[in-house]
Amino acid sequence: MKILTGEQTRAWDKFTIENEPIESFDLMLRASKYWMHKLRFQYLSYREQNIYILAGLGNNGGDALCIAKMLAERNYKVYVWVIWHGEKFTEETAKARYILETSTDIDIFDVTHTTQIPNIPADALIIDGIFGTGLTRPVTGWVADFFCKINKLSNQVFAIDMPSGLLSDKISEGNAVICATETLTLEAPKLAFLLPENEKYVGNWKVIDVYLHPDFLFINEFQYELITKDLVKKFIKKRPKFAHKGTFGHALLIGGEYGKAGAILLAGKACLKSGAGLLTIFAPCSAHTILQTALPDAIFLADENEKYITKDIQNTEKYQAIGIGCGLGTNPDTKTWLENFLIQNKNPLVLDADALNLIAEMGEKGLSLIPQNSILTPHPKEFDRLVGASEDSLERLEKLKILAQKIKSIVLLKGHHTAIATPEGRVYFNNTGNSAMAKGGSGDVLTGIITSLLAQGYTSWEASILGVYWHGHAGDNAKSSMSEVSVLASDLIKFLGKSWRELQINDDVLPF
Repeated sequence: MKILTGEQTRAWDKFTIENEPIESFDLMLRASKYWMHKLRFQYLSYREQNIYILAGLGNNGGDALCIAKMLAERNYKVYVWVIWHGEKFTEETAKARYILETSTDIDIFDVTHTTQIPNIPADALIIDGIFGTGLTRPVTGWVADFFCKINKLSNQVFAIDMPSGLLSDKISEGNAVICATETLTLEAPKLAFLLPENEKYVGNWKVIDVYLHPDFLFINEFQYELITKDLVKKFIKKRPKFAHKGTFGHALLIGGEYGKAGAILLAGKACLKSGAGLLTIFAPCSAHTILQTALPDAIFLADENEKYITKDIQNTEKYQAIGIGCGLGTNPDTKTWLENFLIQNKNPLVLDADALNLIAEMGEKGLSLIPQNSILTPHPKEFDRLVGASEDSLERLEKLKILAQKIKSIVLLKGHHTAIATPEGRVYFNNTGNSAMAKGGSGDVLTGIITSLLAQGYTSWEASILGVYWHGHAGDNAKSSMSEVSVLASDLIKFLGKSWRELQINDDVLPF
């Protein structure tokens, strides 16, 4: 699913009007109808509920006025307040107001000052339709004060397409923005929804299909995309009936210094649970008993050092995928070992955690040693160590794209909406997963999954997309089964099988 800028969103509307063809007002009616149906059937619990609709002068306000009419026709108690943030309506919104005034008995109140804020009952629902994607600068003056007063209320707020005041493609932290409980956005998500600084404004968001002309997506280039189940399912490999363990690849995981054997253990379990045929774990001697006892399914290869990695590994070409970093540690001898390993190895790697920290210590030389088509899986702090600190998530996103292109590899920036940058300059955002996964070891599980998929013959891009989506969906299942606070990283592994089965056979349980 493409993620559109504000300019692209407006261009898609224009393209639909010209090529469907359809009148602009009729397109407004269609979008409003689908938005209203979503609200009505998923969120409205009873007919007597008071609904306060805040409408602007632009086309977002026109949507709000059309929705007001449709709800009134279905006998909901609707009150409309028009926020005069400018001098006049757009043509479509003026028509929507005229129809609302002449075909219903709804009282329409004009608001020209913050003191005119309506007295909204605590159990009423507020629909925000003041500003949409056409807003290009922060809201100021009395309208900003009006937003602040609305935000002090305890009511549920439903935003039409975007919360008013939110800028489509930017961080709006510190601006005057209406804080939505739910944002029901039209046709495609906006980049602003994926930026963590905007979370408090957007709330929960869902995409409402209003059937804009599909050809627009094929004749234009889009930098950002949301990972969907349809995308993931396109490249899932079937497992042949006459397969054997060699069919599904031999993976190698390296890490597990003294005191951190749990990290490589989690990665190892996840790797095998994700379908790899064979797994070898290379770790210090101290991890031998732990790993052979807790994971007898894996082969253990010991470094002669008791506590950390120092020894060269022979015959690495026999492995279809190598993952390095889970519990690796940052001992100077390990850093020397890693640098030598990177010089000798030319095959794609999965690099995580301390492997990335050691590469960061090497500076530009370390980045230059990363084989092309590798997969890097940093969290924000690890990423900042690689490329320098960023002022905000938007700057970090730009650096993410630059790094992926520079080292010609996949760079996966972990977070609530994990961003996966490709060497071609595209970024894919994930939309599975939840805060229950904010526990130590979750990243090790992800590294195990991705290494497993790479060993099974998936490309670096496919392994990253599928691995992140699957990992997050396992987290969603774990949260649903247990609770948001009690999920451990090891629980994610337990739900990988269930999540894979649902990915294959049941579309209804997956988002988007």
